[in-house]
Amino acid sequence: MLLRTPPPHKRPRLPSPEPPPQQLAVQALPLGRFVASEDTEFHHDCDDRELLGDSLRCTYKCKQLVKAEFLERYNNQERKISDLTTQLESLESSSRAIGIERNNLLEQVERLQQEKAAATARERATQDKYEIDLNRFEERFRGQFKRCEELEVKLQQEVRLRAEAELHADNMISQAEDLKITLEKNAEKMKKRIETLEEQLRREQKDAQFAITSQEKTRAQYAESEIEILRNRCEDLQQRLSKCMDENRALSDQLAAAPAESSSSRNKEMETVIKHLRDELKSFESDVVEARKMKQFHANVNLLKEKVESERLRAERAEAALEELVNCEVQTKSLIAELQIWKSLIDEIPDVEKRDDIPIKMRELQRELLASTAEVGKLTAKVSELHSELEKEKATRYRSQNDARISNKAVGDVEAENKRLKRQVELLKREVNGLKSILSSYDEEESLFMPQNSAENGQLFESRVKLKEERIQKLEVLIEDLQREGELLRSELASAELKLGRGDYDPAHTKVVHMVENLDVSAEKKVLLAEIQNLQEKLKALEDETFTSASRNAASKNAELSMLRDQVSSLEKREAR
Repeated sequence: MLLRTPPPHKRPRLPSPEPPPQQLAVQALPLGRFVASEDTEFHHDCDDRELLGDSLRCTYKCKQLVKAEFLERYNNQERKISDLTTQLESLESSSRAIGIERNNLLEQVERLQQEKAAATARERATQDKYEIDLNRFEERFRGQFKRCEELEVKLQQEVRLRAEAELHADNMISQAEDLKITLEKNAEKMKKRIETLEEQLRREQKDAQFAITSQEKTRAQYAESEIEILRNRCEDLQQRLSKCMDENRALSDQLAAAPAESSSSRNKEMETVIKHLRDELKSFESDVVEARKMKQFHANVNLLKEKVESERLRAERAEAALEELVNCEVQTKSLIAELQIWKSLIDEIPDVEKRDDIPIKMRELQRELLASTAEVGKLTAKVSELHSELEKEKATRYRSQNDARISNKAVGDVEAENKRLKRQVELLKREVNGLKSILSSYDEEESLFMPQNSAENGQLFESRVKLKEERIQKLEVLIEDLQREGELLRSELASAELKLGRGDYDPAHTKVVHMVENLDVSAEKKVLLAEIQNLQEKLKALEDETFTSASRNAASKNAELSMLRDQVSSLEKREAR
């Protein structure tokens, strides 16, 4: 049943232009009351409507249509509010995720620092070990090299002394042969001299037969006795010469076997020989004097002159023999000095007691020298290998330092990015608080208009929250699995690095590649940079969405609410009329 208002009095229509449609001006009161201004007009199309005068009245059906339109707009506002709440929740979840990612990044930074400290400690330990080994090898090499030099010097000295000794032995042998030849010549000369003296004696005897006096007889007897003495002396000299030859041969034979004893005995014998020769020289001088006396007694002056000549030549020969004896003494002294040198050299050389042991020891020393040179070559090769390994370690250390610098720089960038994200999160929190305050005002307005739809909206909100929580749990489980896999991979990598540092691997099946950059650090750096870029993009998108949605929603909602308030106030006024 439709109710109508009583019709007004009819008045004549005046030709007036239709007023243009005007917008509604609405003022929102603080207590939720809505008042429409007096100059607002509403134009609605209704079936049951009449124009009575200047005023326009709506039917109950028009009122119901306006209320339905208002409720529809109210539901739209509730939907927008729920969307804003979901956006707020997503922002909160993203802020939580950012916090979790920040903690993960901090943990990764700490782990990288620990790995860096462990790597530096390992590198320091290996470097100390290589330095100790290098110093030990250098000391051994220096000792071996010094020993080789000493052995070379001793070897050169022994070779030189041996050559000198051989030269001296050859000289002594040649001198002994010369002495032998000279002694044979002297013996022949003495025999000739004796023969000449015998001939002279025969002549004197023949002369003495013609003029024999008692004095001449005595002199002849004296001369005969002298001749006998000279014969005896000549025989003694021949015996001594043979003895000297035998002794010379024995000395030449015993020179190699027993140089010390032979030299001492030879020196004694040579001294005795020298004494005898000196005595003989003295006796020869006395003989010369007697011959001169005999020359006075002889009548033949020419024979006496010849005797003088022969005695003079004999004296010269005796002087030459004395000079030769002096030379022999000098040579004996030099031989004694050489023998002492050989004795000292034999005493210095270990395991050498005889002259025949020297070449054997020399060969052994040469073998030791060759072995020591081979060891020196091996040590030099080892030293070169150690130098190359040290260079490689320095290169790896430099690379690790560069990686550490890059990681520190990345950590600094991440910390700066975290600070920036913190600031952005704080700004977002402030904006969220502002939006919450706006939503609380919307909730108050909704509580005034439509309390019956709150239960349905709450259920929808709870269902969405549950879905979000389930999704968050799944993501957390996935993150934990990824973290476990990452820890396993890191443990495997650490064990592999330890094996590599100890050298516990098969070089035939395993090849060590020294990379310019650490792959783990570069991969983690790339992942971190990608995550940071994604977070930055998400934050920018969220900021844009929040600002744009908040501004648009706030402006549209304010405009719609103002229109709805104007409509409600106008309807209330009409009902009051």
